[in-house]
Amino acid sequence: MANRLNSMIYIGAGIGCPIIGYIASKINHYRLIMASCAAICSLLSLLLIYSHSSYLPIRLLFILLFAIGFFSSSYILSFTLAKHLTIADT
Repeated sequence: MANRLNSMIYIGAGIGCPIIGYIASKINHYRLIMASCAAICSLLSLLLIYSHSSYLPIRLLFILLFAIGFFSSSYILSFTLAKHLTIADT
């Protein structure tokens, strides 16, 4: 069961990367999305750390770890942001 729970983080990241990238390219606020996703991921992580995970239902743990993976996938925006901030040599 633990391997399935841990894989939900990677599934969330795999689904979250294209969705968050698409949203960021549409509204063109990369830093705002990165900061808000980091705050949400921090809150979800604190919820997971400070709750008694032995008392949480398994389905809630699946959803919580998927959401952590989804919102932590905003790291991919740092590459796009670096591309926009650097000057291309011509």
